Amino acid sequence: MFGDEFELKWLAQIRYLPAKWESVLGTPFCGFVKGENEIDFYLAVRQKIDNIIIFSWADLYCEVQSINAAPMKRGEDFMSGIRWNNTMAGDLEFLYQKKDKIEMNYLNGLPRLQMYIKNYYSFTLQNIMVLKWKTILLEGQDEKGSLLQIQTPKMGTKKYYILAGIIYFD
Repeated sequence: MFGDEFELKWLAQIRYLPAKWESVLGTPFCGFVKGENEIDFYLAVRQKIDNIIIFSWADLYCEVQSINAAPMKRGEDFMSGIRWNNTMAGDLEFLYQKKDKIEMNYLNGLPRLQMYIKNYYSFTLQNIMVLKWKTILLEGQDEKGSLLQIQTPKMGTKKYYILAGIIYFD
């Protein structure tokens, strides 16, 4: 059914960071800026079939405790993609990411929750050069932006490397 190489990896994680937590070794990744007062569920899946890698992850988070009796903030981050490793053509990757975030906004001095939705579509081709195109859409605001990036592959050692490139953003 599958080729010589079939590999499925997954990860599930629950994170709880109370309002006054103290970090011992750095700050963990989180949906909110400070990385405190939140609970989070994270799930990641990666499957490799021959030269094709299919990957996805979801991150759901919300405040643990409301500050000043305001509505609680929450959000989700979802990403899915496919990568094809071909020795002749190079690496080809398509990625989709959606970020939903509900935050408190003030309208006429009254607190209200507002949802912000960002959709990212990116296409990357890497052979002798790296070519990346990315579109960002903000739902509900009819705004979008595009990015075109061309760069050299990393040259050097694993620890120290050099790359050069140019980025155009609209």
